[in-house]
Amino acid sequence: ERYWPDAPGAEPAISQSNDDSRSLSALSPVLELLHQGDATKLRLLLEDADRFSDAEAAALPKVLGVLVERHQQHVDAAAVGEWLYRLDWQLQPRPEAAVPADELGGWLILADRGGVGRALAETLRRQGHACAIAYARTDSHGSNGTSSDSPLGDADAQFLDPTSAQEVAKWFAGEAAKFEHPVRGAIHLWSLDASSEADLDRAGLERAQALGCAGGLHLVQALTGLAQDRSPLLWMVTRGAAAISGTEVGVAQTPVWGLGKVVAWEHPDLWGGMVDLAPGAGLAPAAAREADILLTEITGDRTEDALAWRDGERYVARLVADTSFDAAALPTESLQPDATYWVTGGLGALGLEIAAWLTRRGARSLALTGRRSPSDAARDAIARLEARGVRVRVFQADVADGERMAEVLAEIEASMSPVRGIVHAAGLLDDGILQQMSWERFARVMSPKMTGAWILHDILGDRPLDFFVLFSSMAGLLGSPGQGNYAAANAFLDGLACYRRSRGLPATSINWGPWEQAGMAAALDREQQERWSSQGLTLISATRGLRALDHILDAGAAQAAVLPIDWTIFGSRMAAVRHVSPLLQDWVGDIESDAQSETAIAAQKAVWQEMSAAPASERHDLLVAHLQAEAALVLRLPESQAPDPQLGFFEMGMDSLMAVEFKNRLETGLERSLPATLTFEAPSIDALATYLAESVMGWETDALSHELAVERVAVEQRSARVEEVEELSEEDVEASIEAQLNRLEALLSE
Repeated sequence: ERYWPDAPGAEPAISQSNDDSRSLSALSPVLELLHQGDATKLRLLLEDADRFSDAEAAALPKVLGVLVERHQQHVDAAAVGEWLYRLDWQLQPRPEAAVPADELGGWLILADRGGVGRALAETLRRQGHACAIAYARTDSHGSNGTSSDSPLGDADAQFLDPTSAQEVAKWFAGEAAKFEHPVRGAIHLWSLDASSEADLDRAGLERAQALGCAGGLHLVQALTGLAQDRSPLLWMVTRGAAAISGTEVGVAQTPVWGLGKVVAWEHPDLWGGMVDLAPGAGLAPAAAREADILLTEITGDRTEDALAWRDGERYVARLVADTSFDAAALPTESLQPDATYWVTGGLGALGLEIAAWLTRRGARSLALTGRRSPSDAARDAIARLEARGVRVRVFQADVADGERMAEVLAEIEASMSPVRGIVHAAGLLDDGILQQMSWERFARVMSPKMTGAWILHDILGDRPLDFFVLFSSMAGLLGSPGQGNYAAANAFLDGLACYRRSRGLPATSINWGPWEQAGMAAALDREQQERWSSQGLTLISATRGLRALDHILDAGAAQAAVLPIDWTIFGSRMAAVRHVSPLLQDWVGDIESDAQSETAIAAQKAVWQEMSAAPASERHDLLVAHLQAEAALVLRLPESQAPDPQLGFFEMGMDSLMAVEFKNRLETGLERSLPATLTFEAPSIDALATYLAESVMGWETDALSHELAVERVAVEQRSARVEEVEELSEEDVEASIEAQLNRLEALLSE
C-alpha cells in the first residue's frame, strides 16, 4: 500500500498509465491531456478559448486526433528505446591455473563419452578427492549398473537413464554415502554426447533434451535432497551452445542454458555456473585440455557463472543496451503484397495482434495456425482484416506435429502465394519449481516452442524468406523462477536463430518481457500480474511491443531483448534471494535488498536470540508469530494481515521466488543453512515452527502443549464455520448450493 503527502496549493499529480516508465514533471492542462491521449477533452478545452471560426472548429477534431497520435508515437518510441538490449560475449583474461583445493571432498560426475569427464575425475583423484562417474545409458545397456561396453574401458562405470528421476537419485545418494568427505560438487557433462549439428534431426534433438535437460533436472532434484552442512556446487557443461561470432552453434544443447539460469534463481546456494566448450573437440589429448579448463573454473573464485571457451580464449556473457534505436524513424510498408506470411499461435490475442501488424507492414495474404478452432473474438478480428482486403486462411494444427505442419505448408503453397515470412508465436505454460517438476511436464512445455520451431526450420528449408521471427522470452535470457521448462524452451529459440544465421538463413529471436493485453501474461490473474510489478517489470502494451518489433525486424539482429525493467527493484529482488548474476553487473551492480542491511540483519538475529532466551512454554507461540511476520514481509502483505499458520505456504500465494527469499531471511537470523526444500518439508507456518524448534534449534518442546494449541486453532476455525452456517436461512443454503453447482457446470463445460 502506497501513501504520499499532498503539498498545500500544489498542482494535482498527473495521471499516467501503469506501463509508463518515465516520471513526468508538472505539465500544463493542454500538455497533460495531450500526453493522456484525450483528444475529446483537449478539443473542449481549446474551444473554450473562443478563437476559432466555425470552419476552424469543424477541422479541430481531425487536427487534434493527428496531433495526439503523433505525440503518442513519440512517447511510445521513447519508452521502447529504453527497453532494448542485446547479449554480448566479451573477451576476459584467462584465470590463474587451478591449484589443489585445501579441503577434500567428493565429486559426482555425469560424464560424457568423449573423455572429458573421465580426465577431470582422474585429475581430482590425484589431488586426493573422491569421484563417482555415471554415463547416460543407451539402448545397448541394461538397467543401472556396470557394463563391459563402457566408454574408454571404464569397467566400474555406472549407466543411468537420464529421464528417470529415481535412477539418478538412487545413484547419487548411494555414491554420496560412500564418500569419506562431504560432496563438494556435481558436474553435468551429458550434453556433450548430443548429436553433432551436421546430422541433427528431430530424434537427435529429443535425445539431446533427455541428456541435457532431463539429466540436469534430475541432478538438481538429487542435489536438493542431500543433507550436509554446506551445499555442493552444480556445474553444467555444453559444447558450442554459446553464439560467439564466427563459431558454430550447438543448437541442441542451448536449452540447458535456460534451465541453468532457473537453477541459479531457485537454488543460488547450489549454483556453480555454465561452461561452454569449443565445438569440434575430440578425444584425448583435447579431453585432457578441456578437463584442465573445467578444473580451473570449478575451483576458481566463482566471479563468473556464464562462460565460453574458444581457441584458448575465455568469454563471459553480459547484457548491454541496444543503442541503435531511432525514435524519430517511423515504420514503413516493407512486406510483399504478393507473398503469404505465416503466424503460428495465430489465433490467440498476441497472434492476432501480429497479424494486424503484418498488414500494416504491407502483407495482403496471411496464414494463421492454432491448435483449436477460432474463438468468436478471433473470428471478429479476422473479419476486420478481411474487410481491409487481406486474404486470411486459418489452419487448425499442432505446431509440434511434423506431418500436419508439412500438410499445412503444402496447402498454403497450393492455394495461396508463396510463404515469404514466418512468426513463431506458439507456446505453452506449465509452471512449477524444479524440485516438483516431472520430466513429462518439462517436455510438454518444450514441445510447441522447441519442436515446433525446429519443424518450421526443417520444412521451410532454404526457401527465400523476408524473415523467420521467433517469439522468445526474457525467461530464456535472464531465467525465471518456477519456469525451468519455459526458460529452456525459449533458450532453444535463441540458439536456433543463431544456428540459422550461421548457415546463411534469416532468423531473429526476441526475448520479450510480459505483454499487457496479449500473450501469456495476459492470462494471469491480477495477483500474479502484480508480482511482475513487485519485481520491477512493466507490462508491454501492444502498441509499444509492435513498435519494438518494427525496429528489431528492420535492424536485422539474430537476437534482441525487449525488457521494460526497473533495474533497482529487479536487482533488490535478486539480492533478496542471493542470486548474483554477472550477466547483469552493468545494471544491478552492488544493489542490496532491504533485508541485507546491517540493521535488518542485526534485528533478525536479535529476534532469534530473544526466542532462545524465552521460557520453553512460550517459544512455540513466539516462533509462530515471527514466522507469520516474515511470511507477510515476503508476501508484501500489510502488517494487519498475518497469514494463517495452518495454511500452506503456496496457498497463501507464495511463489518459488518468494520461497527462496523466505528461506534466506530465516537463514540470516539463524546464522545457519536450511534445506532448499524447506517450504515443502514443512508446508505451513505451524509445521515449520515445529521443524525449526526441534530439528534446527534443538529446543525441548512441550509436545502436549503444541498439540493442544493446534487443536485449539482447529476448534476455533470449525466453530467459526458453524456460526456462519447457523446464520443462513434454509433458502440461503439452497441458493448457495445452486450457485456452486452452476459454477461447477460452467467450469466443466469450458
